[in-house]
Amino acid sequence: YYRKIPSRRSKKSNNQGSGCLMSFLKKNKAMDVVPEQKEKKDPDIWEFGQRVTEPSENRVIGSCEAKNSRIVFRGKGNILFLEDSVRLENTVLNFNGDHALVYLSSNTKHVYKIHIDAWRETTVFFGRNNYFNGVLTAIVSERKNLVVGNDGVFSFGIWLRTADPHLIYDCATLERINSSRSILIGDHVWLGQNALILKGSAIGSGSILSAAAVLAGKNVSSNTIYAGNPARKIKEGIFFSGESVHNYTEKQSEESMQFPDDRYIYQTSEETISWSLFHQGTPPAEKLYLPPPLHSICVSFQ
Repeated sequence: YYRKIPSRRSKKSNNQGSGCLMSFLKKNKAMDVVPEQKEKKDPDIWEFGQRVTEPSENRVIGSCEAKNSRIVFRGKGNILFLEDSVRLENTVLNFNGDHALVYLSSNTKHVYKIHIDAWRETTVFFGRNNYFNGVLTAIVSERKNLVVGNDGVFSFGIWLRTADPHLIYDCATLERINSSRSILIGDHVWLGQNALILKGSAIGSGSILSAAAVLAGKNVSSNTIYAGNPARKIKEGIFFSGESVHNYTEKQSEESMQFPDDRYIYQTSEETISWSLFHQGTPPAEKLYLPPPLHSICVSFQ
């Protein structure tokens, strides 16, 4: 169900959107949910629960804490699924069509900083405990999917797009040559500042995409580094650890020269997910079976 709550803007706050209502939102675990027909300069705040009365409406399953964040529904039959311990900051979730699914997994270590445009019959999945240094922007369209694993490290200015989105045709055959494709990112992936990830790209677990790299439709093997425009492999057989060295002492630098174990080295196993699954279309969200939370994506490309 949805229960409409009148907006209560503080006289002392100059924040926009839900920022000025943070104390109220945290107390009630509510956030800014704005159907298009209700959107106005000073939007109403909606508290969301576990069910709705009509299946054709949009559904928000779960709850979260939110700061300067909003959800905008412009269609019907959409689902936002929130596991426990989800916190949003400077986040915008736009459902721009019908029957899309956005699934945000638990993040006990960090806050989500994302701007998602989910179009008709698309799926967006984020795994657990990803770190967002700045706002990550994703445009997921033409019934394709974006799947992101666990324990990722994402810098400033990251963009992901599953479509071009304008149509390109071959002059000789008049056939379309730029079909949209899904994007898959495995566990423990480091995306550098201003990286651009385009349709059909897949990044295996434990890998690094460098700053300003443009990855277009390539499969990045696990534990490799890709860099440049267009991105190409520059080193393989590597892994990274997520600690920041900015304020390291001399002793900490010395201790960091040897890693204690092989936890971030990935290999193909029976649990490895086939990349071909994510090139397929997505059924309407209202017909999707929502499985138990995925504890690990464990994607490995060899």
